[in-house]
Amino acid sequence: MSSTTSGKGPKPVPKYLHQLRPVLNQPPSKQGAHGWGSRTDGLACRPIYCGYQRFVEIRGEEPGKPGGADAITRVPCGAVSAVAARARSGFYDFEKDNERLAEPISGITAPWGAALIANYRSMLLAHAVFALAEESVDTLVMTWSTTFVDFVRWIDEEWGTLVDAISSGVLPQFPETGSVYVQIATTFTANQSRADALRKIGPPSQTAVGWALKVWPKLELLTAVCTGTFSRVYSEVRGYIGPDTPVRCPIYGCTEGSVGLAYHDSLPDIVKMLTDNYIEMLEVLPGNEDGDIKPLWQVETDKTYEPVLTTQDGLWRYRTMDAIRVVGFSPKDGIPLIEYKERRNQSMWVAQALVSQADILASIDGISAFDNVEFTTWWDDRSHPPTVGFFIESTPNTRALTSSARDEILKGLIEANINFSSGAERGLPVRPTIRLLAPGSFSDFRSWKGTVNGVGSSQIKLPIITLDTKAQEFLLSKVVAEI
Repeated sequence: MSSTTSGKGPKPVPKYLHQLRPVLNQPPSKQGAHGWGSRTDGLACRPIYCGYQRFVEIRGEEPGKPGGADAITRVPCGAVSAVAARARSGFYDFEKDNERLAEPISGITAPWGAALIANYRSMLLAHAVFALAEESVDTLVMTWSTTFVDFVRWIDEEWGTLVDAISSGVLPQFPETGSVYVQIATTFTANQSRADALRKIGPPSQTAVGWALKVWPKLELLTAVCTGTFSRVYSEVRGYIGPDTPVRCPIYGCTEGSVGLAYHDSLPDIVKMLTDNYIEMLEVLPGNEDGDIKPLWQVETDKTYEPVLTTQDGLWRYRTMDAIRVVGFSPKDGIPLIEYKERRNQSMWVAQALVSQADILASIDGISAFDNVEFTTWWDDRSHPPTVGFFIESTPNTRALTSSARDEILKGLIEANINFSSGAERGLPVRPTIRLLAPGSFSDFRSWKGTVNGVGSSQIKLPIITLDTKAQEFLLSKVVAEI
């Protein structure tokens, strides 16, 4: 498995099948359901990349062979979400992928080959056309809330192409799908009545609220992580699926180990901690300082902790660097219920102060143009001393920002960070900068990052603080205006 969610590059981590069991055997959130579906006999659209980044050859002396001949074992290296999806689908044997490209997956709209498309946009669109052709879809399985937003936005962009394909039965060939196109195209058939119905409904941009429910009347569930930075597009997600469709965060964890599973559909931000690995909780004190490490039975409600993992895969006291809050305990077995807060190790040095993700979020509180939209920040060194630079996509709301917003953000940083405030008294801080990006830039960023890291759509997110210089360069290339 490779961990590459928000860091500069993937970190290979050895994983074994037993670690997937709590994921595969996730208890139901309601009768007849499982963690990734509304029902065990349902039909889901699941655009999750299941390919591998690379293969590692392990050589060792094979017993019984003359001259100590080497035995070679090929071990795949890929994202944990890819392997988990493979395990749930029964496609463990990566050596047979090319033989099974056209093979259907039980309960999934698209054939296996569609899950092996590495190009992020093409993979989402390939799954989209198969899903649009099926009126009976009841579950949309996405990795993140931003994945779902990209999925719908790109459907809107390609609406005519997708609907015409359903009418003709000819699968569109999107970029970088050549290795699977011929095989998966044989499974796609014409459905004129469905195409006519879709034309009457129209693309997402022509529906105010609940477009997904019009396209899929049986839709009962969206699974996607909507906590932390992913909560910023939650209102847009709700706009597409309506106010009542449940949104489930199926799992919380990292490549190194799972921490918790969905607790209840009415509480999408809350997960119940797992006990398959040994998890301890490091107290997070004011100022993001470390406190004492506690076993699960000593944690307290409303306190903030960092999960520390000792795993069956050999990691000892691995620090996740996530800050979580204990919100209560399961009445069934007393296991802690938690909600994700933020990353602890995302910060930048500005005005002789270490500015954290929490400081940045606090600084924009009350600025309406930043509500319910994605943004990221970087260390803007064009001025002296350097300052916090904001990237946000150009919209009617963000284009209405004036330079006074920079003063408000500066004031917010001074109030949030005592060291930053001390620097302000000495005249060190420079007003934060705000750069507007072309619409769709963050979707393009996710596609670009998937290509760079070789993990397709897996484990990709837009961090609150972007430290990777290549990522900064990509975003700078998308700038269309500055406040």
